Amino acid sequence: MRSFPRLAARPKGPAAAVAGLALLAVATNACAAQSPASAPSPSVTARVTPEAPAPAPSPSTVPTELAPVFGLPRWNVQLQDAKDADRSPGWSRGTVIQAGSTYLVTSGLEVRAFARDGKERWHRTFPDVEAGLGKGNGSVTVRESGGVLVATYSHPTDDHWPHPEVVEAVDPVTGHPLWKQTASPYIAVTDQTVFTPVCRGKQTGRSDDCRLSARDPRTGRARWTVDAEHVAQVVAASPRVVVLSTKPTGLRGKSWITTLDASTGRRLGVRVETAKFGGGLYPASAERIAKFNDLAGDTLVLGSTDQQGDKACMVDLEGRDPRSGSRRWKTTLRLALPVEGASCRYGLPDGSGTTLFATTSDGRPQVFDLRQGRTLWRGPEAGTIVAGDERVVMVRDDQTARLTLYDLQNGRARWSIDGPAGARNDVTVALTGERLLLWESGYDGCTSVPAGPHGCVDVFDLSDGTKTLTTDGAAAGYGAGWIAARARTDNGATFSLYDTA
Repeated sequence: MRSFPRLAARPKGPAAAVAGLALLAVATNACAAQSPASAPSPSVTARVTPEAPAPAPSPSTVPTELAPVFGLPRWNVQLQDAKDADRSPGWSRGTVIQAGSTYLVTSGLEVRAFARDGKERWHRTFPDVEAGLGKGNGSVTVRESGGVLVATYSHPTDDHWPHPEVVEAVDPVTGHPLWKQTASPYIAVTDQTVFTPVCRGKQTGRSDDCRLSARDPRTGRARWTVDAEHVAQVVAASPRVVVLSTKPTGLRGKSWITTLDASTGRRLGVRVETAKFGGGLYPASAERIAKFNDLAGDTLVLGSTDQQGDKACMVDLEGRDPRSGSRRWKTTLRLALPVEGASCRYGLPDGSGTTLFATTSDGRPQVFDLRQGRTLWRGPEAGTIVAGDERVVMVRDDQTARLTLYDLQNGRARWSIDGPAGARNDVTVALTGERLLLWESGYDGCTSVPAGPHGCVDVFDLSDGTKTLTTDGAAAGYGAGWIAARARTDNGATFSLYDTA
């Protein structure tokens, strides 16, 4: 699916039907009785270290574009794994996000918050599920929304179907809880709204099997609540429109795509019935899957694709007005040239924002505008788009592994560099502001030479390709003006925050 940073939901496995139980109750707390987040501790499990000299690159005869450009981090902090955390993945798999002036490092059920200068503000371990309960993955998902931290995790004691989850809003500076809600699965978090579904303990096929609420992220107050079939999931949202997916009659039942008014929850003009679970929007067939149901600006994009056979990697798409339901455009595109034993764009983004990455019949990359239903750009030579936005795309030559950045406004190449050899998804590229981030896929990957023991990320100026930074550690998170690197240690990991602006 195309990646939209404005929407985040906890990952789910297959929605297997379980014996029906009682109606899941909503448990809303003001959190006054909740224990506040732990204050920073002098424990050795978290230590902010002073800035140290950057490691010197080893002598090398490699091209300048591959040579590392090490720099000093703004701060680094060493985190040690808890000795009794049997289910925790450990800090060597930790990630970093930003919420206001706070940087939050998360692994498993543990969250640690740091200020811009690297001083620890608070830390907290969220509750794990009780032993014997057949659910939960021992992790918490965190996301910034409306200036607060929104955390979701499996309910620690309630195992009734559909397995309930807890959503909790936390002040990112103090760690104090703001509100907490028990809800059904598929809680969704956008930039300004938290969507919480609450469902019956069984599927009846009625229009009120679930109720969906749109909540203010700071107060938890419901802006609106509407009835929805089972299981209600917000798959896309904008300030004007919410796209809702429901599966009302079990694993083999029919699914629906419905649009709602984002301000009131009122149903709008799109009400699309898809084929049985695993089917698609166009002719019903077990080989087709519904791949796209998303928003591109003010256009709803619907589509399905074949996964095998002569039409593998071909996608049928249509754009609709989300308010009236009228069709704006319809087309068929090839996402990529098929690769034996792999999905069409496995490990690569399908698009960004309002664009879709595709390929021509002769293997040249193309960018498709999902708002207007037209091709924006076609590449001059064969290759695969590995990243991009509305301004530029990075194309990989699948024969030489060379990476070229193209300007979508004039169609010309800005600059190019040698990329890592191997499969087309062995490289990860991210765009943030006026910087391009590049690293090899995998924990220890690094495009610079030498790679070092911890992996690295290379940072380039988007305008001319000048390499401005090489991190000492693998990518753990990034945002406008910063990137966090993670370096494995014997009993944990060291996280370093670098400025990229």
